[in-house]
Amino acid sequence: MAQVRVDSGQATTAGLAVNKSKYWETRYLGLREYEAFAVDLARRYWFPRPTESGPLLPNISKGERTDEFHPPVIAVELNPALLGASFALPDGRPLEQLEIAPTDDRDATEAQVFLRMYDPRNENVDIWVAEMTVTGQFTTLAGSEELHRGMGNPTTFNELFEAHPPLIYFGDGRSTMGPVTFQPPRTESFLPDVVLIPSDWGGVDITRETPRPNRTDSIHEWVEKALSEAVPEPGASRWVLHNDGGGEIADHVVIQRTLGGRLSVELWHSKPSANVRPGARVKDMEVVTQQAAKSRRHLTDRELWNRIGRRLTGMESPRLTLVAGDREDLLALCGLVPGESLSVVSLPAGFSPSLT
Repeated sequence: MAQVRVDSGQATTAGLAVNKSKYWETRYLGLREYEAFAVDLARRYWFPRPTESGPLLPNISKGERTDEFHPPVIAVELNPALLGASFALPDGRPLEQLEIAPTDDRDATEAQVFLRMYDPRNENVDIWVAEMTVTGQFTTLAGSEELHRGMGNPTTFNELFEAHPPLIYFGDGRSTMGPVTFQPPRTESFLPDVVLIPSDWGGVDITRETPRPNRTDSIHEWVEKALSEAVPEPGASRWVLHNDGGGEIADHVVIQRTLGGRLSVELWHSKPSANVRPGARVKDMEVVTQQAAKSRRHLTDRELWNRIGRRLTGMESPRLTLVAGDREDLLALCGLVPGESLSVVSLPAGFSPSLT
């Protein structure tokens, strides 16, 4: 609330209410007194006093200044603000098609981490390698590609990431966004209501991800068989697709459309085991969970259904191969059949299918 002097010389009260929350203050408050109140209010929120009822908003991880890193780095994501922002390399490749990751030797320390950008179609070639300090500053170590956005002035990875820092996840549960560190959320003491269904991997070489000539014992073959044999809901249409390769949506994509028109998309990632004997291995989990985390960007990608259509018809790589389901119906769903009223890409803006 504020006192505003209008043209007539009289004072009137102006204010703001957000989501039915109102803040009231005395009619006449000096600027210094108001500053002291605001600072005290912010301090009590960021650094709450211990109380018998526990902390305010206990499940919210409030950021704090980054004083040190806590390696190893297990995953890196682009800042969500950069997705769909139209930044591209000089050759036209969109920023969203690139991958950001820790350097291969994972030589993070308490003072610095090293990140790399690469095209997933050629993982061995680094487009940009840089060091990031705890203050969120970047120093380029290799590569100097400029980024363009329409007809605007070019920028660099350093400038872009200092303004919109990537999200870096560490092994102890903490994460950072530039100079801000977020503590891991509070661990719940209860077990979620899930149904654990063990799978029989008998006859499968769990160290082999993709098929081999004259062999049928790879992980992908087992997954495709299991997904194809799954029974859809009554009246539902179901498609199983394979998309393994650089820049993949996922190793396997399962699309289902219910009789009522509700769409769901499942993204399945497979990685080989480091040992022929089944077991819980941290490095195996790091690899597959990092890949799954990066797939989350498809949740808000308006181009997802167009991309599925392009890859299904070979207009974009890696190509989507239909494993099970009616191809013509899927093409219609992706807007590739003229006049098809059930095309997903022709639905009004704001439509959002559910993805898991």
